[in-house]
Amino acid sequence: MNKELKILYSAHFINVLADYLLIPIFALLVTQIGSKIQLVGVLFAVQYVTSSIVSLFVIRMRDGSHLDEYLLKLCYFIKGFGWLLLIFIQTIPMLILVEALIGIASGMGGPSFGALISEHLDKHKHLADWGNLFLIQNVAVGVGSILAGYTLAKYGFTTIFIAMTLFEFASFFICHYALQNRTSR
Repeated sequence: MNKELKILYSAHFINVLADYLLIPIFALLVTQIGSKIQLVGVLFAVQYVTSSIVSLFVIRMRDGSHLDEYLLKLCYFIKGFGWLLLIFIQTIPMLILVEALIGIASGMGGPSFGALISEHLDKHKHLADWGNLFLIQNVAVGVGSILAGYTLAKYGFTTIFIAMTLFEFASFFICHYALQNRTSR
């Protein structure tokens, strides 16, 4: 596996880990803030509809000099900022805003991440490279889910949001510093 794939996999692992610190316990957050459980579905819909709309714009962009890398880094930065907001303000309007921000980030980051992975697949090892990505992603989901319940029980939501913010910014810095000097294009 080449260096760029290792970097991308590392950033993605941390990003997915951050997401799954909240996803398994999201309904608890919504009810703790004081809303009905039905809002959980609406909040996820806000994220995915927003992501789809942003993706429509992203897929129409012309590939530019490191555009995919820029959009992926922006994705991680926006997600980190969204989780940072929830440390200070935990209200339903803020949850809607954060879900929209996460949707915007995902709409930029998803196609960009896929493009970067595709550019750096090892010749004659595509099956292994994609398989490794899904393996790493599934491990991150499992670890994040376990940590979510434990962290919530022991430390509460604020600690989870701090961890998520730090993880997203770590993904940003991994991509920013490790990929900035890459020569393959």
